[in-house]
Amino acid sequence: MKLTPLDIRGKEFKRTMRGYIGADVDDFLEEIAEEFERLFGENIALAERCDAMEEQLERYGKLEQTLRNTLVAAEHSAEELRATAQKEAELLKSEAALTARQAVAEAYPAQQALAKEIAVLRGVEEDLRFRFRSMLDRHSQRLDEAEGTGAGGVAASRDASE
Repeated sequence: MKLTPLDIRGKEFKRTMRGYIGADVDDFLEEIAEEFERLFGENIALAERCDAMEEQLERYGKLEQTLRNTLVAAEHSAEELRATAQKEAELLKSEAALTARQAVAEAYPAQQALAKEIAVLRGVEEDLRFRFRSMLDRHSQRLDEAEGTGAGGVAASRDASE
């Protein structure tokens, strides 16, 4: 059976001749209900934060996949350009050595530009991975701290009741 603060506040006890003082019991039940409300609210807030972090994690996962796809496409384009440049160079070699050197010289800057772009994309991927891991670590620490605070509060109220 799940208890709510209303269940705690509404709980009635039978009265006996040698029973507890009713006002003390009522006061203690009120304290329990208030603490229960606080913990319930804290639990809801943590669940909402967890949901938000999961959504953010999903967005970062999609971004990472997009970056991977872009990187693969850039590498594929670089490979295609390299293959095209090699075929063109072979055809031009048969015509004239000078023409072949010019074709290779023209293809080389494009290949270099793609290589630079790939290097930049890899740097961006590394940066995003680092930021993502850092963010996860921070959030994990916050959750651990929040769980530690919540557990301490329950233990303290349990000790006080004994």
